[in-house]
Amino acid sequence: MKKRILLWIVIVLLVLVSGTPPRANAGDTLAGRAPAALLKAVEPEALNIRAFHLVSENEGWLLLNQTLAWTRANSLTIAQTTDGGKSWNSYPLSLFAPGDPDASASASYLDWLDPQTGWLVVRRASSSNFDIGVLFHTVDGGKSWTRLTAPMGEPVYFVTSTSGWMAGGPAGDRLYRTMDGGSSWQIQTLPFAANRSTVQHVYTPHFANEREGLLAAIVAEPGETRLKFLSTQDGG
Repeated sequence: MKKRILLWIVIVLLVLVSGTPPRANAGDTLAGRAPAALLKAVEPEALNIRAFHLVSENEGWLLLNQTLAWTRANSLTIAQTTDGGKSWNSYPLSLFAPGDPDASASASYLDWLDPQTGWLVVRRASSSNFDIGVLFHTVDGGKSWTRLTAPMGEPVYFVTSTSGWMAGGPAGDRLYRTMDGGSSWQIQTLPFAANRSTVQHVYTPHFANEREGLLAAIVAEPGETRLKFLSTQDGG
């Protein structure tokens, strides 16, 4: 019981501090601090680090981005380490056809379930009134990717190979779920909507396992605004 309570405390702190799941990206916070081993694996001008993800203390991925000033298109490369960053293998990504407007990205996000299974979200550059994204899926460690649909261009979080979540949107109040690995998505209705409450911001759920999860949301009620939590024992 004490271990479970401690686990939920850690999850709540992650929600409040980062607003993203435990496997989420650091994004641009790593820009300009690439390890020397990575410099040998890719061209130096491509080292604009957009996302990273670790599945263990030794194995992880970096998503690298180079923007072409005259086209605003993005050249993406994924780099993988299996020895804690001492060495890296990189793979250029050919995700978009020439002229595809989705190739003009403002943000990118990675999520990995295991060393072979991962997802990549590319958010299209647009005004704050829109939130458009494309989802890609790999089952071979990032060597090849399949294009899927995404309800918006926000970080994705998969609990299993089929069950995943995405939260955010232009107003930050939308929550979507997929039960088929990202091929289709369904918007979720939260019980906060009762009693004249309005959800102002919803965070991506966190799961301790396939069934037990916690979701946080900022909810406006008559006379006050609160941070509230919902828990699930059946996978959501």
